This record gives sequence, C-alpha cells and structure tokens, in this order.
Amino acid sequence: MTRRLVVIDRLVTLVVGLALVAGGLALLDWRFELVRSWPQEIELGRYSELSGQSWWWWSVGGAGVVLGLLAVLWLLAHVPRPHRAPVRTENRTELGSVKIDVESLARTAGRRFQSLAPVIEASGASRRLRRQDVVELKARIDLRSDGPLILEAARQTRDDVEATLPGRQVACRVLLSGPRRVRRPRSGGPARVH
Repeated sequence: MTRRLVVIDRLVTLVVGLALVAGGLALLDWRFELVRSWPQEIELGRYSELSGQSWWWWSVGGAGVVLGLLAVLWLLAHVPRPHRAPVRTENRTELGSVKIDVESLARTAGRRFQSLAPVIEASGASRRLRRQDVVELKARIDLRSDGPLILEAARQTRDDVEATLPGRQVACRVLLSGPRRVRRPRSGGPARVH
C-alpha cells in the first residue's frame, strides 16, 4: 500500500473503532444507568411507522449482511501474506541442491537495475502469477534518463535473474514512473548566489 492509503486505512479504522466503542458504552449506560438516566422508549416520530412495514426488516437484514461482508473483506485485506519457501534450482553441489529466496533475489535485482540504469529509487519485489515467479522492478526515471540505457539495463537485469534461476520460468517486469516535479523558485525576488 502507498503511504496515502495507509494513512486513510488507519484513519478509517480509528473512526470506526471509536464509533463502535462509543456505541457500546452508550448501550451499557442505557442498560445500567451508570452515568445518566435514559428514557426506556425512544420516540422516533413518523419514522416509528417504518418498523411496521413488511420491507423494513428485509432492508435492515440486507444492510447487516452488506456491512458484514465489507468487514470480512476489510479483515482479509489486512491478513499478512504468507512467506514463500525458497525455490530449489537445478544447481547441485556435493552438499545438496541450491535454494534461492525469490524475494531476496528481487531486492538484489532492484539494486542491480539501479546501478545499471539512469534511474532513482529502484526497488524489487517478487510476485506469483499463475504458477510463475515474477520479479517486479519499480523505479523512477531521472530527469536526464536515456531510453536505450534503461532498456539495456532492463535486459541485463532480466538475464541476471534468469541465470540465477536456470530451468525455471521466471518473468521480469519493469515499472517506471516519471520524475518528481521540481519546485521552481518564486519569481519577483532577487536571485541569491551562495
């Protein structure tokens, strides 16, 4: 998740959690009258007739099911991903076969790509798509980036990854984003030279 999504996720979690705690405390106080006395019946005015309608209970039940499904999806989105076991390669020694951690390989490939290409903030991660390992490289293009150099660096990094995992189908995907915007100094003031 991006930093913005993490902040939104935490704020929503905080607001929903506080609302649930406040609602629970209010219900406890209504039941036991620990803080204040509450009326035994709540007057809803013209809305009290809604509970007598035949569709009312179906809509309340449907809303409860939708909220329950949203809560389950929210929880599933926060389940930590299982750590993948190391990949066994065709390389063998007298001690046994060689195993490689694909996540570590992807991080190393990200650093290798950054050393070869005119990019900044390169990183690598591994994915598993349709029974195939995918090494995903993300980088930001430098303002002075050169397309052919980036392409050659991507090919070299892909070749290095394939050479590390011989005999296995592994894809290498490169995702590039544009350079950061450069803040321009405000015009109107005198130029300062240091």
